[in-house]
Amino acid sequence: VLRHGLLRPLACTPWVLAAMLAGCKGPTIPPNTEALAPGVWHHAVDLIDGPWALHVIEVDLPTARRAGGRLRSARAPSDGLGLEKTSVLGSRALAAINGDFFYPETHRPMGLQVRDGELLVEPLQRSAFAIGGDGGLHIDVFDLDAGLVTASGRALPISHVNRDPRGSADLTYFNHFAQGWKDTVHADVGFVLQSLDGGGWRDADTICARVLQVRRHRWP
Repeated sequence: VLRHGLLRPLACTPWVLAAMLAGCKGPTIPPNTEALAPGVWHHAVDLIDGPWALHVIEVDLPTARRAGGRLRSARAPSDGLGLEKTSVLGSRALAAINGDFFYPETHRPMGLQVRDGELLVEPLQRSAFAIGGDGGLHIDVFDLDAGLVTASGRALPISHVNRDPRGSADLTYFNHFAQGWKDTVHADVGFVLQSLDGGGWRDADTICARVLQVRRHRWP
């Protein structure tokens, strides 16, 4: 379950572009605006000081949705290096914007990522951009509340998703978005799980999984 505090909706209006231009010091070249689709515009702004080239995507969500437009997150395939150019990921989109930094060692995104209701990367204590079930836009800090219930009824909290554990008491869940199957080698109790649900793991859902490996003690 992903929990959040007070949601702060974003207002997508032309005032965003106007405020940005007003805060830029120095001479500017008049912005070049192009309509990409109903309710979607691309503003290109060049600042002579720097020089800087700014690209702004303005979206009127109700108009864009009526025309079939959708906002989606994307990531590189996990069966390779886990890296891909934004231009490749967004080759079939009207516009593509970098969404997060990533760890250079594992190529895993640093922040929360959910796609079609499936959790790819767990949330951190940092703000994340989210699209609610009602289509509204939000920026907030989210928490993960998940656990594993054994056949004996013991509840084990899951502290991480698709990444190595950080402490001896951590339990990590790997789904099909993980780059590899890894046991929680530093934990007192370790599991390797195989999901039996074809649709994957979704937030606020219960999954069926087969335990492929159980380890009761730490590795030496």
